[in-house]
Amino acid sequence: MVDWPLALCDAATVESADFHPHDFVFSPIHARENMMVYYNPNHKWYYLSNQNPHEVFIFRQADSEHRPRKRSYTTFSQNPLNGMIANANP
Repeated sequence: MVDWPLALCDAATVESADFHPHDFVFSPIHARENMMVYYNPNHKWYYLSNQNPHEVFIFRQADSEHRPRKRSYTTFSQNPLNGMIANANP
């Protein structure tokens, strides 16, 4: 949780046009569609710095009314060397 914290985007800063359908294909007979959010400079992201197991986020991802939700979340690396090491040429 410290190296890769969960970040939540303020739904009030997300526009419907920021979302685009994306297929996750697991096998020739198993696929799912999800929505990917594209960068918008108006997005406001929040996370808990140094989050511990006693600090939790609770957010509704779906409900029985099937109303569209503008929920965006991701994790990100706080390690400035992450990616540099993986992408370093020998």
